Amino acid sequence: MDVANQTAESAQRENLRWVIGQGHSPLQSVAAVLASRYKLALIWELARGPKRFKELERALAPVTAKTLTRNLRDLERLTLVIRRKLDGRALGVEYRLSPVGVALRPHILSLCHWAWDHREALAPGARDAADSLQR
Repeated sequence: MDVANQTAESAQRENLRWVIGQGHSPLQSVAAVLASRYKLALIWELARGPKRFKELERALAPVTAKTLTRNLRDLERLTLVIRRKLDGRALGVEYRLSPVGVALRPHILSLCHWAWDHREALAPGARDAADSLQR
């Protein structure tokens, strides 16, 4: 193997270590979004436009106010959602996607297409059936 191939291979190994390794990595960022039942749904709902808290609560029923608040705060910390205080007669807040959140939308759509294409394999019980075949 020549030096250029060794260098490229070494760089690939280093990139892989960074992606799956210790500490903060892109894979961990994705897991932070995917780990919650409501975060992807919130991003999808906000992709349609800015929403007030009660609008999000109705759209994601049966989510509790506490769970919705926690998930919105998490998405704010991940810089995916922007919270804006409303002034005027109707006090409240409005949530919208940040540019980073907007950039995530097509990837969520790709995941939805993937899930649809593999729905039989992902269906409840499919994993149990596959496990029983391997025994």
